[in-house]
Amino acid sequence: MQAEPRVCSRLKKKTFSLLEEKNEKKLFNAILIIVLLLVSLPVGAVNAENDVVWSPLSRRIGVPYILGLAVDPHDPDNIYMSTISDGVFVSNDGGENWGIGNIGLTSLEIYSLAIDPQMPGTLYVGTADSGVFKSDDGGWSWSAVNDGLTNLEIWSLAVDPQTPTTLYAGSWEGGGF
Repeated sequence: MQAEPRVCSRLKKKTFSLLEEKNEKKLFNAILIIVLLLVSLPVGAVNAENDVVWSPLSRRIGVPYILGLAVDPHDPDNIYMSTISDGVFVSNDGGENWGIGNIGLTSLEIYSLAIDPQMPGTLYVGTADSGVFKSDDGGWSWSAVNDGLTNLEIWSLAVDPQTPTTLYAGSWEGGGF
């Protein structure tokens, strides 16, 4: 499986800049990210009643690099997918059909995705270079929520399940927020 040239070029540049800095921790993280991207398998659904049976979701939309998935805890037909180059995809029928939910996003490189467990129509995405965005309409439109972020390259997000107004973000080199 070959990665897209744009993705490989970006990762190659980061890896070489890290090698020049000779920082082992950063180098390890860069290598781990490359390995995860190159060996990622198609995303699918699992049925755990008897045996594990995978059914591809991503082939239906033709997106090879999916970095985040979230399922509405109140309605499992609502599935959200973040991609490395095509933004956010939304399905309201269990993955049979997908729509693009990118209104308001200033970057389509979406590294992370989180859903509010108490208000499932509220989602958050972390981008490669534009910070965090919030959707209040089930992932169709987005607005930036970056006050206080010192690094806009957001790799991970988590919503506090007890206090969903608290959102945690992990960035490439800027720590956690």
